[in-house]
Amino acid sequence: MSVDLNDPFPLIPDNIDIVFDLAGSISKTSKSITSAIEQSDIVIVPIYNQANAIKSGLNTIAEVMTLNKNIVVVATKLKKG
Repeated sequence: MSVDLNDPFPLIPDNIDIVFDLAGSISKTSKSITSAIEQSDIVIVPIYNQANAIKSGLNTIAEVMTLNKNIVVVATKLKKG
């Protein structure tokens, strides 16, 4: 399912499992993003091991917390390949 940034996702019934992939973007003014975060059981925030990514990730977590407090942070790219 794809929706425009200005349109909210429809309310998904609790008995349906769904994953919203927000492509690493967050905006309090985008109804699709806020509606997805608000109705999620868990919000997964991947953060990779670079100073600017960690700073950006912390900002994302702060924004998400205003909509949903159930956040899981996943550390990525911990080893150099």
